[in-house]
Amino acid sequence: SMQLNASRAFAATFEASQINPARLGDFPRARLNAQGKVSGALLPELSLQTQFTLPPGELDGRPVKGQGRLRYASKHLSDTDIDIDLAGNRARIKGAYGRAGDRLTWDINAPALARLNLGLAGRLTSSGSASGEPLQPQIDAQLEASDLRLPGEVSADSLNLQLKMQGAATGVFNGQLDARGIQAAGQRIQSARASVQGRRNAHTLALDAKLSDWNVVASLA
Repeated sequence: SMQLNASRAFAATFEASQINPARLGDFPRARLNAQGKVSGALLPELSLQTQFTLPPGELDGRPVKGQGRLRYASKHLSDTDIDIDLAGNRARIKGAYGRAGDRLTWDINAPALARLNLGLAGRLTSSGSASGEPLQPQIDAQLEASDLRLPGEVSADSLNLQLKMQGAATGVFNGQLDARGIQAAGQRIQSARASVQGRRNAHTLALDAKLSDWNVVASLA
């Protein structure tokens, strides 16, 4: 059920059980359950509060479960606590972001993206945190992927990303991306390495990419 008034405030509750996407088309057999509530307003700016539960179910014969909650108001994300397991692909997000003193953490372990039947395939893991104010974020993140396939004929045999960025203008800004077997827009890149080192207000960027017919090497400061 849902209510929406003239001030664009809204409130809704939802509950579904024993959903089987295979009845709707070429989707895997599943037994999905969900229940929760959402409320907020569209004006004068977006605000949102939601809480949901995924009671134990199945996707293509594998367990599905989870729960979560979050608040968003005045461009501030708070009270976030999400833990979901979709056929062995698990994501955890917890914390707050948007103001000084906030810290949002994530931990994603998705060893079988193809089970989601969303045009994805391969394995992906990522963990890290984001803190500080949006104009001066502090980020510490890692991401690894193998045999990755995305919609739009985008793919990568392997990806490895490391990023560490401090909030202050003179703070550390270091990162490195290593990739192999990249396919996008009809082009294939055999390997690519990009790295950034220095501080937010003074850093260097290096790029080394190998295509089938030529190489690209660049350095910017």
